[in-house]
Amino acid sequence: MTDSMWQGNGVDLDAYLSRVGYRADVAPDLATLRGLHAAHVEAIAFENIDAILGRAVPLDLDSVQEKIVRRGRGGWCMEQVVLVAAVLDRIGFTFSALAARSRIRTGNKMGPAVHVALCVELDDERWLFDVSFGGYGLHEPIRLAETARLEGDWPFDI
Repeated sequence: MTDSMWQGNGVDLDAYLSRVGYRADVAPDLATLRGLHAAHVEAIAFENIDAILGRAVPLDLDSVQEKIVRRGRGGWCMEQVVLVAAVLDRIGFTFSALAARSRIRTGNKMGPAVHVALCVELDDERWLFDVSFGGYGLHEPIRLAETARLEGDWPFDI
């Protein structure tokens, strides 16, 4: 595997899969994408304790793996995206990062783009892969299309 900006060659895939409880085979396909998304959200919480306590929050892959995979903690979106991007890269997915805005605390006001998610390209479709809100967020990836709609309390704009 060649080096990429997502550092898939540096992720401990077996340890990650064990941490999230994913036991199926992995391949760059929709079944794996859905399964990993659900497993990650179920196992890894949104957590910003270090930032609240004024501690440094390193975003390099080794630090993120140590905290989330080996020590069993959660992380905030930037940490989780560093980890899951390396995992998806290692498996062979094609994707890019997205800056996003959350309206959780702002209602309908548009706040700054301070959230990070991934857009996975698969079989000529794009999928929003956003695991870093924990249980309050998406439990599976959403196909991005002009007519895409999400039921319930999670509207989104494209």
